[in-house]
Amino acid sequence: MIGNLLPSETYVVDFRDSRIGVRNASLMLGVTVTQLREAILGEKKIRGVTPPKPIYKGGQRRSEMIFKAGDVMDCAEAIKLAEADGETKL
Repeated sequence: MIGNLLPSETYVVDFRDSRIGVRNASLMLGVTVTQLREAILGEKKIRGVTPPKPIYKGGQRRSEMIFKAGDVMDCAEAIKLAEADGETKL
């Protein structure tokens, strides 16, 4: 125990379970917000990979989206692997 702090594992919330918005998700995936929204709404792939499914879609055109960070991280890793294999398509 350091001062009033308990061991970090007591307070650490797994980032993978965090919720992130469409802007941060697009940054993690290396695409624009528009590209991410269009891929999800049009059921298209991003660089050869199925985009993460939002846990929430709202707004007038269902363009406000919330994702689990872990799902976005998994998708980003899949994009990275696809790029390494030469299968990239936007």
